[in-house]
Amino acid sequence: MMNIEKARERNRKWYWRDPEKVRALKRANSSKWQKLNPERRREIYRRWYYRHREEFLPKKNAARREKHKLLTAEEKNKKAMAYREWRSRNGRHIQQRRLARYDLTIEQFESLLKEQGGACAICRSTKFGPKNWHVDHDHKTGRVRGLLCHNCNLAIGLMKDNPKQLHEAAHYLEKTRI
Repeated sequence: MMNIEKARERNRKWYWRDPEKVRALKRANSSKWQKLNPERRREIYRRWYYRHREEFLPKKNAARREKHKLLTAEEKNKKAMAYREWRSRNGRHIQQRRLARYDLTIEQFESLLKEQGGACAICRSTKFGPKNWHVDHDHKTGRVRGLLCHNCNLAIGLMKDNPKQLHEAAHYLEKTRI
């Protein structure tokens, strides 16, 4: 503990000898480091934002809501149409971003769907749900297990991905079948 105190005191003295020079040096080193390490810089900012998002989100969302309240019905419809058009033009990009969470490319996704016969890995349904197929993955390892329809994904999620609990639920249903 004493070494930390000494280091802090030494840094304070160094700083106050020429604070302007120290600030300029820190700025120069910071910008040089940031240019050399853009990925690391983004990661640091991302982590900082997630630690402090509660401070920013209410303000950001409140401002968005206030701005939205001022729009007329016609402007709201126009904005909704523009958003639908954007989604239809950028569907592939949206899908790439969604799959990137699981380290999947669109080609890998399509290959996985083809392996499953174009159906849900559990119920074999070809109807995927309100949006798209759900990428089922192990929450501990992040490993992708397969593609599921909305209902199957919801079911195993509610059972907390616990095979024993799912087995017990199946046993219960078999036992109480009328």
